[in-house]
Amino acid sequence: MKQWLLNCWRQVWRDDLGADLAEYALLIGLVALVIVSALTTLGGNISAALSKAGQSAVVSNDNQSGSGGHATKSNNGKGDKTGNEAGSGSGTEVLYSDHFDKKKDNTKWYNRGKWKWCHGAFCGGGRWDYAVTGDAHLRDFDYSVRLRSDKIYGREPWNGSRVVFRFHDSNNYYALVPRRNGVLELGKMEHGVWHPALATAKGMGNPKQWQNYRVVATGNTITTYLNGKKMMRYVDPHPISAGRVGVINDNSRARFDDVVVKPVMPTLPVYPSVRRSIPGLGPQWSAHTGWYGYSRPERPSYRW
Repeated sequence: MKQWLLNCWRQVWRDDLGADLAEYALLIGLVALVIVSALTTLGGNISAALSKAGQSAVVSNDNQSGSGGHATKSNNGKGDKTGNEAGSGSGTEVLYSDHFDKKKDNTKWYNRGKWKWCHGAFCGGGRWDYAVTGDAHLRDFDYSVRLRSDKIYGREPWNGSRVVFRFHDSNNYYALVPRRNGVLELGKMEHGVWHPALATAKGMGNPKQWQNYRVVATGNTITTYLNGKKMMRYVDPHPISAGRVGVINDNSRARFDDVVVKPVMPTLPVYPSVRRSIPGLGPQWSAHTGWYGYSRPERPSYRW
């Protein structure tokens, strides 16, 4: 077999055309050998270079991720427009805050009566005056304030300065009433008629001392806190939908500070379960009375 191949090669080499083809074959084989040798020699270096480049890219990405995380932490610490407010329980932006560090801070307030800056607080007002702030169309919010009654003129336990929210006007609003008998009360002024004791809770301190109040209103659900402790949760079947926040006096003079208003995620309204239905129709919805065929519940009321 070897001898036959050798004879064929000699015959091709003697022919001019065959010699040319043989030369081309040898040249192609030599080039292929050189390329294979070069790749074999450089292969390790190329692999190492690619590996190093990949590691550098990973390190670069890690560094960028670390920088982004640090920047996020920095923004959270200072508070940014996307809702990362330092120390915010709900993790949302602050709509409005006033710590009364300067006299000009009180220019955003809508007042009835004489109120003034009192060295880091806002104080004054007559016996029935109020000071409110914020958007009149504010619906869902987290409102906190530090409040005390500088003077209480009346003798009734409910006399004193109050926290107001969803304040539409002096005839329509909610109020937290710090009674002097150790009870915190949630009340509501609606169309000029006061509805007391929608909800109550024991544990109220001295209204003449600083107390920290917080109200979270979402839809028709109102949750209240006193000095960081949850006090009441009330679901109003006929709520006042929106309004400003602030303080109102009830036969007293107020002093308040550290006002913070933050948004909260809105929730669907909660309605009490249906206890009866119209024969043949079942419970039907009416925007005026709530559930079809139901009238508004009677509440004890009195005027100021």
